[in-house]
Amino acid sequence: MADRMNDAGIAWPRTRLWVPSEDLPGPHGLLSDLPFPLMIKSRYSCRGDVVARVNSVEELLSVVRQRDEDSFVLQEFIAGDGSDVKMWVIGQDVFAARRPSVLESMPSHTVPLAADEVPRKWASMALKIGRVFGLRLYGVDLLISRQGPVAIDVNAFPGFRGVPRADAALIALIERLRGYSSSLSAPASEFVDDRRV
Repeated sequence: MADRMNDAGIAWPRTRLWVPSEDLPGPHGLLSDLPFPLMIKSRYSCRGDVVARVNSVEELLSVVRQRDEDSFVLQEFIAGDGSDVKMWVIGQDVFAARRPSVLESMPSHTVPLAADEVPRKWASMALKIGRVFGLRLYGVDLLISRQGPVAIDVNAFPGFRGVPRADAALIALIERLRGYSSSLSAPASEFVDDRRV
């Protein structure tokens, strides 16, 4: 994923997969030259997964010891503005909301953004990510850094609960796909006649 994002020129933190059991001990291992602080995340996203900032090897190992996971994603720490931007894409429709960063101690309260509150740069980035991965329904998490938006996660199976107007956009996408599929399965003569009309 990180390679594709970098190849496409999408702002994305340096990211690597880390399997603790395969890391070499001492000065030859990955831990010996990691830049801190960094983010550690569960490799497979699910309820209760880990997303934490760690400031040292000791903190990193402490997080790992508390988890029953064999591998983790390590990501460069990017300083944001204190909130995460959650984006949901349905076809070409882009929805967004802000919520406090997962690193904040306050409860996460999501605040939907109206369409005119979503900068064009954010929407363009989200749509480009969909093209890079061939997705029509997906979510993107952004951090807004001093250098601009940085994508930090892509979710190919997001939930759309609480996203205003997502239901109508989902229905419209399904109808478009159904119409496209029907035209592909129709006899060639019908398809040609339909195109003439």
